[in-house]
Amino acid sequence: MESSDKKIKPAIKFFYEDLKTPFVYWYRGFFDNGMGQYSGVREKYSFFLNEQSKDGFKFYFLFSFVFKNPISTTIIFIFSSIFLLKKKKLLDEEKLLFGIFIFLIFIFSISKINLGYRHGILADPFTILISSYIFSIKKFGKIFIPLSVFGFVSVISSFPHTISYINNLVSEKDKFHLFRSSNIEWGQDDFRAKKFAKFLGKKSEKKVYIYSTFLDLEKIAQDSDSYILIGSNSLSGHNIISSEKTKILRGKIPIYVLFGSWYVFEI
Repeated sequence: MESSDKKIKPAIKFFYEDLKTPFVYWYRGFFDNGMGQYSGVREKYSFFLNEQSKDGFKFYFLFSFVFKNPISTTIIFIFSSIFLLKKKKLLDEEKLLFGIFIFLIFIFSISKINLGYRHGILADPFTILISSYIFSIKKFGKIFIPLSVFGFVSVISSFPHTISYINNLVSEKDKFHLFRSSNIEWGQDDFRAKKFAKFLGKKSEKKVYIYSTFLDLEKIAQDSDSYILIGSNSLSGHNIISSEKTKILRGKIPIYVLFGSWYVFEI
Protein backbone atom coordinates (compact mmCIF):
# COMPACT_ATOMS: atom_id res chain seq x y z
CA MET A 1 0.00 0.00 0.00
CA GLU A 2 1.40 3.41 -0.98
CA SER A 3 2.18 5.62 2.04
CA SER A 4 0.38 8.93 2.48
CA ASP A 5 3.80 10.65 2.64
CA LYS A 6 4.55 9.62 -0.94
CA LYS A 7 1.23 11.02 -2.09
CA ILE A 8 1.69 14.35 -0.31
CA LYS A 9 5.20 15.16 -1.56
CA PRO A 10 4.35 15.19 -5.30
CA ALA A 11 1.38 17.46 -4.53
CA ILE A 12 3.61 19.91 -2.64
CA LYS A 13 6.14 19.82 -5.48
CA PHE A 14 3.39 20.60 -8.01
CA PHE A 15 1.99 23.60 -6.11
CA TYR A 16 5.37 24.83 -4.90
CA GLU A 17 7.58 24.33 -7.97
CA ASP A 18 5.67 23.33 -11.11
CA LEU A 19 2.61 25.58 -11.07
CA LYS A 20 3.58 28.83 -12.85
CA THR A 21 1.06 31.47 -11.78
CA PRO A 22 1.41 34.79 -9.93
CA PHE A 23 -0.57 33.37 -7.00
CA VAL A 24 2.16 30.80 -6.37
CA TYR A 25 4.62 33.51 -5.30
CA TRP A 26 2.17 34.77 -2.67
CA TYR A 27 1.64 31.17 -1.58
CA ARG A 28 5.38 30.53 -1.31
CA GLY A 29 5.92 33.68 0.69
CA PHE A 30 3.13 32.78 3.08
CA PHE A 31 4.34 29.19 3.43
CA ASP A 32 8.01 30.06 3.94
CA ASN A 33 7.40 32.87 6.40
CA GLY A 34 4.08 32.05 8.02
CA MET A 35 4.42 28.32 8.43
CA GLY A 36 8.11 28.69 9.30
CA GLN A 37 7.28 31.09 12.10
CA TYR A 38 4.27 29.10 13.27
CA SER A 39 6.24 25.87 13.51
CA GLY A 40 9.16 27.55 15.28
CA VAL A 41 11.60 26.98 12.40
CA ARG A 42 11.94 30.76 12.08
CA GLU A 43 11.72 33.29 14.89
CA LYS A 44 8.59 35.44 15.00
CA TYR A 45 10.85 38.49 15.14
CA SER A 46 8.91 41.68 14.56
CA PHE A 47 8.83 45.45 14.95
CA PHE A 48 5.76 47.43 15.97
CA LEU A 49 5.28 50.95 17.43
CA ASN A 50 9.03 51.32 18.08
CA GLU A 51 9.17 48.01 19.94
CA GLN A 52 11.17 44.93 18.97
CA SER A 53 9.96 41.41 19.73
CA LYS A 54 11.12 37.87 19.08
CA ASP A 55 7.63 36.59 19.86
CA GLY A 56 5.60 38.82 17.56
CA PHE A 57 2.77 41.18 18.50
CA LYS A 58 -0.89 40.39 18.90
CA PHE A 59 -3.20 42.75 17.02
CA TYR A 60 -0.37 43.66 14.62
CA PHE A 61 -2.63 42.89 11.67
CA LEU A 62 -5.51 44.92 13.09
CA PHE A 63 -3.29 48.02 13.33
CA SER A 64 -1.85 47.46 9.85
CA PHE A 65 -5.44 47.12 8.57
CA VAL A 66 -6.24 50.55 10.05
CA PHE A 67 -3.10 52.34 8.81
CA LYS A 68 -2.68 50.68 5.40
CA ASN A 69 -6.24 51.31 4.22
CA PRO A 70 -7.25 54.83 3.08
CA ILE A 71 -9.09 56.69 5.85
CA SER A 72 -12.12 57.21 3.61
CA THR A 73 -12.38 53.44 3.03
CA THR A 74 -12.48 52.87 6.79
CA ILE A 75 -15.10 55.60 7.34
CA ILE A 76 -17.37 54.21 4.62
CA PHE A 77 -16.96 50.72 6.07
CA ILE A 78 -17.91 51.95 9.57
CA PHE A 79 -21.01 53.79 8.29
CA SER A 80 -22.15 50.74 6.32
CA SER A 81 -21.55 48.41 9.27
CA ILE A 82 -23.57 50.63 11.63
CA PHE A 83 -26.38 50.82 9.08
CA LEU A 84 -26.48 47.06 8.72
CA LEU A 85 -26.31 46.34 12.43
CA LYS A 86 -29.16 48.78 13.14
CA LYS A 87 -31.50 46.81 10.88
CA LYS A 88 -34.25 45.05 12.79
CA LYS A 89 -33.56 41.78 11.04
CA LEU A 90 -30.50 40.79 9.05
CA LEU A 91 -30.86 38.58 6.00
CA ASP A 92 -29.10 35.22 6.13
CA GLU A 93 -26.50 36.34 3.58
CA GLU A 94 -25.84 39.50 5.63
CA LYS A 95 -25.28 37.41 8.75
CA LEU A 96 -22.93 35.17 6.80
CA LEU A 97 -21.07 38.19 5.42
CA PHE A 98 -20.49 39.66 8.87
CA GLY A 99 -19.73 36.27 10.37
CA ILE A 100 -16.96 35.46 7.90
CA PHE A 101 -15.47 38.96 8.18
CA ILE A 102 -15.42 38.91 12.00
CA PHE A 103 -13.95 35.40 12.00
CA LEU A 104 -11.13 36.37 9.61
CA ILE A 105 -10.33 39.60 11.46
CA PHE A 106 -10.27 37.71 14.77
CA ILE A 107 -7.96 34.97 13.45
CA PHE A 108 -5.52 37.40 11.84
CA SER A 109 -5.60 39.86 14.74
CA ILE A 110 -4.73 37.46 17.57
CA SER A 111 -1.98 35.81 15.55
CA LYS A 112 1.61 36.60 16.51
CA ILE A 113 2.79 35.82 12.99
CA ASN A 114 3.61 39.39 11.93
CA LEU A 115 4.14 39.13 8.20
CA GLY A 116 2.53 42.34 7.10
CA TYR A 117 -0.90 43.42 5.98
CA ARG A 118 -1.02 41.29 2.82
CA HIS A 119 -1.31 38.01 4.71
CA GLY A 120 -4.66 39.06 6.12
CA ILE A 121 -5.85 40.24 2.73
CA LEU A 122 -8.58 37.58 2.65
CA ALA A 123 -10.68 39.89 4.83
CA ASP A 124 -10.58 42.74 2.30
CA PRO A 125 -13.24 41.48 -0.17
CA PHE A 126 -15.70 41.25 2.73
CA THR A 127 -14.80 44.81 3.76
CA ILE A 128 -15.75 45.99 0.27
CA LEU A 129 -18.99 43.99 0.21
CA ILE A 130 -20.08 45.37 3.58
CA SER A 131 -19.10 48.90 2.47
CA SER A 132 -21.34 48.60 -0.58
CA TYR A 133 -24.36 48.99 1.72
CA ILE A 134 -23.53 52.72 1.88
CA PHE A 135 -25.49 53.03 -1.39
CA SER A 136 -28.65 52.07 0.50
CA ILE A 137 -28.32 55.09 2.81
CA LYS A 138 -29.73 58.09 0.97
CA LYS A 139 -28.74 60.71 3.55
CA PHE A 140 -25.08 59.61 3.38
CA GLY A 141 -24.89 60.02 -0.40
CA LYS A 142 -23.43 63.53 -0.10
CA ILE A 143 -20.72 62.25 2.24
CA PHE A 144 -19.82 59.31 0.02
CA ILE A 145 -18.69 61.41 -2.95
CA PRO A 146 -16.14 63.64 -1.12
CA LEU A 147 -14.85 60.62 0.82
CA SER A 148 -14.34 58.70 -2.42
CA VAL A 149 -12.48 61.64 -3.96
CA PHE A 150 -10.33 62.04 -0.85
CA GLY A 151 -9.51 58.31 -0.85
CA PHE A 152 -8.63 58.35 -4.54
CA VAL A 153 -6.34 61.37 -4.18
CA SER A 154 -4.71 59.87 -1.08
CA VAL A 155 -3.82 56.64 -2.86
CA ILE A 156 -2.89 58.13 -6.25
CA SER A 157 -0.56 60.64 -4.57
CA SER A 158 1.64 57.75 -3.46
CA PHE A 159 2.00 56.40 -7.01
CA PRO A 160 4.25 54.68 -8.03
CA HIS A 161 5.34 53.95 -4.46
CA THR A 162 2.12 52.24 -3.44
CA ILE A 163 3.88 49.42 -1.57
CA SER A 164 5.01 51.88 1.08
CA TYR A 165 1.57 53.53 1.38
CA ILE A 166 0.48 54.48 4.91
CA ASN A 167 -2.66 56.59 5.21
CA ASN A 168 -2.91 60.18 6.43
CA LEU A 169 -3.33 59.23 10.09
CA VAL A 170 0.48 59.21 10.24
CA SER A 171 2.89 61.64 8.59
CA GLU A 172 5.42 60.40 6.07
CA LYS A 173 8.28 61.32 8.41
CA ASP A 174 6.85 59.31 11.32
CA LYS A 175 5.55 56.13 9.73
CA PHE A 176 8.79 54.19 10.22
CA HIS A 177 7.88 54.09 13.93
CA LEU A 178 4.86 51.92 13.09
CA PHE A 179 5.97 48.97 10.99
CA ARG A 180 8.79 47.54 8.96
CA SER A 181 9.14 44.65 6.54
CA SER A 182 6.54 44.27 3.77
CA ASN A 183 4.26 46.98 5.14
CA ILE A 184 6.65 49.68 3.92
CA GLU A 185 9.72 48.31 2.18
CA TRP A 186 10.58 45.33 0.01
CA GLY A 187 13.79 46.86 -1.30
CA GLN A 188 11.73 48.28 -4.17
CA ASP A 189 13.43 51.69 -4.07
CA ASP A 190 17.06 50.76 -3.38
CA PHE A 191 18.22 51.63 -6.90
CA ARG A 192 16.48 55.04 -6.83
CA ALA A 193 18.01 55.80 -3.42
CA LYS A 194 21.53 55.15 -4.76
CA LYS A 195 20.91 57.48 -7.69
CA PHE A 196 19.61 60.17 -5.32
CA ALA A 197 22.73 59.76 -3.12
CA LYS A 198 24.96 60.47 -6.14
CA PHE A 199 22.84 63.50 -7.06
CA LEU A 200 22.95 64.83 -3.49
CA GLY A 201 26.73 64.30 -3.34
CA LYS A 202 27.23 66.49 -6.40
CA LYS A 203 24.93 69.26 -5.17
CA SER A 204 26.15 69.44 -1.56
CA GLU A 205 29.52 70.00 0.07
CA LYS A 206 28.59 67.57 2.83
CA LYS A 207 29.48 63.90 2.72
CA VAL A 208 26.66 61.54 1.73
CA TYR A 209 26.44 58.04 3.17
CA ILE A 210 24.11 55.18 2.32
CA TYR A 211 23.61 53.21 5.52
CA SER A 212 25.14 49.78 5.92
CA THR A 213 25.87 47.74 9.05
CA PHE A 214 29.57 48.64 8.66
CA LEU A 215 28.95 52.36 9.23
CA ASP A 216 29.67 53.78 12.67
CA LEU A 217 26.95 56.42 12.87
CA GLU A 218 28.13 57.90 16.16
CA LYS A 219 31.65 58.39 14.81
CA ILE A 220 30.31 59.99 11.60
CA ALA A 221 28.16 62.35 13.69
CA GLN A 222 31.21 63.45 15.70
CA ASP A 223 33.59 63.88 12.76
CA SER A 224 31.59 65.96 10.29
CA ASP A 225 28.25 67.24 9.04
CA SER A 226 26.83 64.55 6.77
CA TYR A 227 23.75 63.19 5.13
CA ILE A 228 22.69 59.61 5.86
CA LEU A 229 20.30 57.77 3.54
CA ILE A 230 18.65 54.77 5.14
CA GLY A 231 15.79 52.41 4.23
CA SER A 232 12.82 51.91 6.52
CA ASN A 233 13.75 48.34 7.44
CA SER A 234 17.32 49.25 8.36
CA LEU A 235 16.09 52.24 10.34
CA SER A 236 13.77 50.16 12.51
CA GLY A 237 16.32 47.36 12.72
CA HIS A 238 16.16 43.84 11.31
CA ASN A 239 17.11 42.51 14.73
CA ILE A 240 18.14 43.73 18.18
CA ILE A 241 21.79 44.32 17.18
CA SER A 242 21.06 46.40 14.08
CA SER A 243 18.32 48.19 15.99
CA GLU A 244 20.87 49.47 18.50
CA LYS A 245 23.12 50.72 15.69
CA THR A 246 20.40 52.91 14.18
CA LYS A 247 18.99 54.13 17.48
CA ILE A 248 20.79 57.46 17.05
CA LEU A 249 18.74 58.15 13.91
CA ARG A 250 15.35 57.06 15.22
CA GLY A 251 15.46 59.90 17.73
CA LYS A 252 15.82 62.44 14.92
CA ILE A 253 13.33 63.83 12.41
CA PRO A 254 14.31 63.06 8.80
CA ILE A 255 14.73 66.11 6.60
CA TYR A 256 13.26 64.29 3.62
CA VAL A 257 11.38 61.09 2.80
CA LEU A 258 12.36 59.38 -0.44
CA PHE A 259 9.80 57.26 -2.32
CA GLY A 260 7.95 56.54 0.91
CA SER A 261 10.49 53.96 2.06
CA TRP A 262 13.86 55.76 2.40
CA TYR A 263 14.81 58.56 4.78
CA VAL A 264 17.42 61.32 4.63
CA PHE A 265 18.92 62.46 7.93
CA GLU A 266 21.34 65.29 8.56
CA ILE A 267 23.85 64.49 11.28
